[in-house]
Amino acid sequence: MLERVKPASGYGRRVELYVRGIDEPNAFAVGNVLKRAVVVHRGLIDVLDRDEVEAVIAHKVGHLKRNDNAYVLAASLTPYLTFIAGGFTLLLRIALAKSVK
Repeated sequence: MLERVKPASGYGRRVELYVRGIDEPNAFAVGNVLKRAVVVHRGLIDVLDRDEVEAVIAHKVGHLKRNDNAYVLAASLTPYLTFIAGGFTLLLRIALAKSVK
């Protein structure tokens, strides 16, 4: 199913498919420079028919193709980096204020 979806989506990189024995209907895509995978829970397979599961897998391959994991990581780091920059700026201003006295 995954090998049929990849060419149709225009995605040529290697992707591994994992089926987890979890009853919750869920699926997700994870990827980095070294490895990309689609994980499907058994609960999703139990509640959807074959065409619907294939559509979910295609959707997850789309996330990998668009590098959505990298964008989410960058977006999650932005507030942290802003906090660090603000703290550094505060310490710098305190140091400069003490040196002016």
